[in-house]
Amino acid sequence: MINVICAEDCGNAPKKQQLKDYTIACANNNFSSAAAFVTDTIVWDIVGQERFEGINRYTQALERLKEENITELHIENIITHGNTGAINGTKKLGNGTTIAFCDVFIFTSTRRNSSIKAISSYRIPLCS
Repeated sequence: MINVICAEDCGNAPKKQQLKDYTIACANNNFSSAAAFVTDTIVWDIVGQERFEGINRYTQALERLKEENITELHIENIITHGNTGAINGTKKLGNGTTIAFCDVFIFTSTRRNSSIKAISSYRIPLCS
């Protein structure tokens, strides 16, 4: 398990909790749990790098995350409104690199616990 730092109290905000749980599952390489949050037609755009369409391509892309060897996840903000959401923070990797990240999500509906249908991921390596 990685060290997770998150001051955000999701309280009575189920979509915030959903995004927090999803992000922690990905960081912990718990890809079956992460995949349970998304639709079969998921579109994941890692901006400036690659785009994955469909659950099979998505799960293959998740498998590549193991190479990052995340040791610490610091979640700074979780924001949701309607059928959209965003989460940002930093990830410390096993090689000592720190990555600032922001993931923007689109849900299938505004209802609580609706599935994620699209993700745009922004990643910026930080100088040591």
